[in-house]
Amino acid sequence: MTTDHRAPADSGEAPLRLPNGERVLVAGTSSDLSVFGPLKVLDGDWEPHLRACFARLVRRDWTCLDIGANIGAHTLGLASLAGSVIAFEAADRNAAHLRFNVDRSADAGRVKVANLALWDAPAWLSMAAAEEVEGCTFVASGDAADSLTRLRANIPSVAERELNLTLDAVEAMRLDDWLDVHPVRRLDLIKLDVEGSERRVLRGARRTLDWFRPILITEYNPGCATRYFGEPADAYFHDLRVLFSSIRLIEQDGTPSEPIADWETLAARLSAGKGWEDLLCEH
Repeated sequence: MTTDHRAPADSGEAPLRLPNGERVLVAGTSSDLSVFGPLKVLDGDWEPHLRACFARLVRRDWTCLDIGANIGAHTLGLASLAGSVIAFEAADRNAAHLRFNVDRSADAGRVKVANLALWDAPAWLSMAAAEEVEGCTFVASGDAADSLTRLRANIPSVAERELNLTLDAVEAMRLDDWLDVHPVRRLDLIKLDVEGSERRVLRGARRTLDWFRPILITEYNPGCATRYFGEPADAYFHDLRVLFSSIRLIEQDGTPSEPIADWETLAARLSAGKGWEDLLCEH
């Protein structure tokens, strides 16, 4: 597949391990400490619990969505297993790396990249992105000082670090509306990680969820939802309980836990661990 996509300036390369056992190189912002930096430090062993989960679940005839794709670490992992992957990334610099990484991969023909945000209504959103933590880009109020304060509060490791933050206007639309224009025959799995915006993405995808009934793998990060949107920590869990009959934690070996019966169970796990977890939600 030949394209004119190039990696942005000041990019570096890091290894990435795929679920099928292969290793590839991916480009990312050299100063990024959130995804690209760990990829280098961990020799490509990025979120191995999700890699193992994908390997266990995904089949070659599946269609998968990667919402909040960043530079494509999970996009490429899904593409090594599935029949097709649609990767949504709102931040322009992340999307440029994503396109570059997809274009030079062996599975490029299986991946479509969409450089836009998914939301619960058509809109233009302000995205706050700091090049030092590009994996933590979030929907902001539009005020740079407020965005920087919220970002530092949400990521204690950069609280005292100088951050180069920009605010960019990005187009947003409902997933339901996007799929009306770009229809798919099937949809089997959605991976969703959008720094606290998950509830709004799912509100804009109700028709899609009802029709296809895909598996949802989603990050549950109440810190993002509370600091960026003022939402209660349990709000997303109660939304998921309405939409899915089974909610389980993805354990470190990629296997699912027993179903989570109530918010208190998840809250205890969040408090005892790193403050966020990945969930497997099924009909």
